[in-house]
Amino acid sequence: KYDGPAIVPLAAGTFYLAQPGGVFAPADGLNGTDLSGERLPSAPETAAYLGFDYGVALSQSVDLHIGVTVRYSDEWDSFPAGGGELHLDTNDSYTLVNAIATLDIGSEGDKPLQVGVFCNNLLNKKYTTFSSTQTTGAYYLPGEPRMYGVTLGYRF
Repeated sequence: KYDGPAIVPLAAGTFYLAQPGGVFAPADGLNGTDLSGERLPSAPETAAYLGFDYGVALSQSVDLHIGVTVRYSDEWDSFPAGGGELHLDTNDSYTLVNAIATLDIGSEGDKPLQVGVFCNNLLNKKYTTFSSTQTTGAYYLPGEPRMYGVTLGYRF
C-alpha cells in the first residue's frame, strides 16, 4: 500500500488551427459569394482542456475519487463566412466544467462496488452546437444544459 503524498494525475491538451488568409481559394463559393479568406466551418481556431483525478483511501474498504474537467472552445462558424454579413452562423466561444465523485467500496485490494455522482456543464453555461441562417430565419441547436446523476457499478 502506498502511504506517500497524494498523487493527482493531470491531463491537458490544446490545439491551434492556423488558417492564415482562410482556407478557401477564390471561387464562386456559396450562392456566388467569394469565400476567399474565410475560416474553415465547424473548426475553432483554439480549443483546450484540463482535467484532474484525485483519489484517496477513506478507510481500508472505501476509496474516494474526485475528478474535474474544464474544456474551452474558441468561436467557430457553422458555415463559411459565418452566415453572411450578420454572422448569425457564428457560434460563440465557451467553457464547460464537468465533475464526478465516486466511492469504490469493498475489501482492501478488491473494491468491486462503485457508487458515484456526476454533473456535466456544472456552471450551466448556455452555448450552441450549431447555428444556421435560412430564408425563414436563424436557427440554432443549444448545447446540453446542466445534467447530473448517480452512477452505480459492480466489477465481477
